[in-house]
Order: sequence, then structure tokens, then C-alpha cells
Amino acid sequence: MDITFVIKRAVQAMGSQAALARSIGVTQASVSLWSQGKRRPRVDHALAIEAATRGVVRCSDIYPEIFKKTPRC
Repeated sequence: MDITFVIKRAVQAMGSQAALARSIGVTQASVSLWSQGKRRPRVDHALAIEAATRGVVRCSDIYPEIFKKTPRC
């Protein structure tokens, strides 16, 4: 799955880039870079995104090569 689509879905679930950033402990600039496809969140941030979005975005959407499609990563 395209990382820009995944991050934009997380942003939509949280309401804004700033809200997503606050909820996972990163800067809004980091979320912006992710949503532009310039960087990818670290694995720990992928786990935090899943928790913050209550599963709307799963860590396996961000890192399918690491996480299998399971009920919880």
C-alpha cells in the first residue's frame, strides 16, 4: 500500500497532521514528510499510529514486510 495514502488516512482519522503528531510524540513536520512520501515512520511510530487511530491504520499497512496482517501487530 502506498505510504502517502496510509498516512493521509491516519491524518484524516485524527483530524489533522498536528493532532496525529501530538498523539504519537513527533513533530507536525515529520508527519508532513511522511504524507509526502519523503520519509517513512519508524517502526515504533507505526505501532503508535495504529494505537492512536484505533486500528484505522495498522502497522502492517506501513510495514507489510515486517508485520503480517493479524488482528494486532
